[in-house]
Parts: sequence; structure tokens; C-alpha cells
Amino acid sequence: MTGFQALILGIVQGLTEFLPVSSSGHLVIFRSILGAYEAPLLFDVMLHLGTVVAVLIAYREDLGRLIAAFFAPRSLGRTQESRYTVAGYRRMFFLLIISCIPTVILALILKPLVEATFSSVGTVGWALLITGTFLLVSERFGSERASISRFPAISAFIVGIAQGIAAFPGISRSGATIGTSLLLGLRKEEAARYSFILSIPVIIGAALLELKDLLGTGVGGGLVAPMVIGVISAAVSGYIAIRMVLLAFRKRRFSLLAIYCWIVGGLIIFGRFIAQ
Repeated sequence: MTGFQALILGIVQGLTEFLPVSSSGHLVIFRSILGAYEAPLLFDVMLHLGTVVAVLIAYREDLGRLIAAFFAPRSLGRTQESRYTVAGYRRMFFLLIISCIPTVILALILKPLVEATFSSVGTVGWALLITGTFLLVSERFGSERASISRFPAISAFIVGIAQGIAAFPGISRSGATIGTSLLLGLRKEEAARYSFILSIPVIIGAALLELKDLLGTGVGGGLVAPMVIGVISAAVSGYIAIRMVLLAFRKRRFSLLAIYCWIVGGLIIFGRFIAQ
């Protein structure tokens, strides 16, 4: 793998991890375009960890307050942005755990099927059409009636199910979790915040499982530099993507991302049809 391929794949991973357009689906597409089929699984794991860095930076205040809510609650006031109390942050922590449970269960059950679909660009096209439709439906019918402190546990569980299904390439993790949260009544910016913070334990957990399997395989000397380039580009582009999603919410242009998914998905399907 070259440094240029690593740079492009890192940028694609960072942008599409948080823009609701499916990072796994776009990685399949760009691997095909760049001819980067030989990139090892370890490279993908490190790209995902790069996006975790983006969330840690973007939501450092909320993450600090989540920890402080348990270990130093008296130091917590309200933030001007989120207005969460200590109880609010504790509630968020509880809901994050609830959401992770079905995600882990589905990830284990669906893993063989998900791995099989990673080699099918055509399947990604159809999945992107589904993602685009779901984004439009969630924006149209979502009702902003609840804050995270009043979000029911059963709703958090359903968000976790949506996240587990989003393991399929072409189904956006952020799109699935944000869209489901909106349909269940969570306010837009809180839905985005919850989705992005929820990605931290999920991505780290998946990375640790993969690293366990990769332990002892070693890293080729020629892969170290591309890996560093990929991680840095994924972190930087991931941070930019988070800000772009929040801006899309404020400008009420979430539907533009749905149109993008339809266009890309349609082009992929059309291209596969012509190729046959």
C-alpha cells in the first residue's frame, strides 16, 4: 500500500464515519477505485481508531463531564451548550450501556454475513439507497420532543439495534443511530452527540476484538508509514465531518446527504448492470 492510497482511504474513513453515508460502503468503493485490495485488516482497524480520536477531541467537554458525573459530581455545573445536570450525564452513561448491548449481540450473530458482503460492491449500492431513504424519512417524521435526560431506556435499546444492523457496508452507522434517535423523539443536536459518543465504545470494542485475532501476525515495515498517514488523515477528516453534520442540522440540510446516498448507490447499481 502506498502513502497516497493510505491518505485517501483515511480521508474517506474519517468523513464517512460521521457523515451519514456509510464509511464501510465507501471504503469498499474506494478500495476498488484505488486498487488497494491488499491493505491488511490491521490498517482498517487503525483507521477506525483514528476516527475515535476525532470524537475524543470534538466532545472532550462532554466526555470529561460524563466521567466527572461519577467520580467528582460536585465539580460539575451545567454547560451552556447542553445544559445537562449531573443526573443528566449519569443518565447518558446508562443509556450508552443499554445501546451497546444489542449492538454487540447483533455484531456477533451477523459477523459471517457482514464479512461476506464486504466483497460485493453491488450490495453496497442497494444499501446506500436504503440509507438515503431512511435519512429522508427520519428528517421528515422525526419529532424533537425529548432531551437525552428524558430519553427512554427502550429507545436507547432500539438505537443499539439500529447500530448493529449498520455493520453491513452501505448502511451508515451514524445515519442509522441519528435517524432512529430522531424518529424516537430525540432533539437533533443531542441525537448527533449521542450517536458520536456511542461510536467510541463500539469502535474501540470492535478494534480490540480484531487486534486480538491479529496479535502475533506482526506489521510489515512498509506498512508503518502508510498506517500513520491513514490514522492522522482519518482523525482530521473525522473531526471536520462531525462539524459538517452539526452544521447540516442547523441549516436543515440533512436531506442533501440522503440525495447523495441515492446518487452514489444508483451509479453503483447502474455500473454493475452495465458491466454485466
